[in-house]
Amino acid sequence: LEPTAVLRCTEKAMNAALLIQERCAVCHGQTVCDVMGAMASDGNRYTMADLRYDIKHGRLEVLRPGADAGAIPKGKVRADAPLAGQPLPAATVDEFFRFLQCQLRMELREHTGKHLELADKEAERIW
Repeated sequence: LEPTAVLRCTEKAMNAALLIQERCAVCHGQTVCDVMGAMASDGNRYTMADLRYDIKHGRLEVLRPGADAGAIPKGKVRADAPLAGQPLPAATVDEFFRFLQCQLRMELREHTGKHLELADKEAERIW
């Protein structure tokens, strides 16, 4: 890849998972050299392997050096979460630990098929 080649985000990228969409949108209009080692929104650095993956899957196109990438394509409209913008309900530390017990029970069941007895009756009640 030419280090001064310009990258263009495709419509396919803008309809992919949100993380891929954000990653490719950041690369849009940048050169290959500019995006190498840049920090992505998930905290990881963008690598040559990431770039090759995005190109191979048609999420980024490589343009000639100095080319105009144009506007970022429009992606699919994503609905807000049902309670987006609303504050979370108040919870005590005890309620949080009960939730974690239920989460642990579910994870154990999913990964091992085993059943975990909950010692806390309130945790059992919310299960």
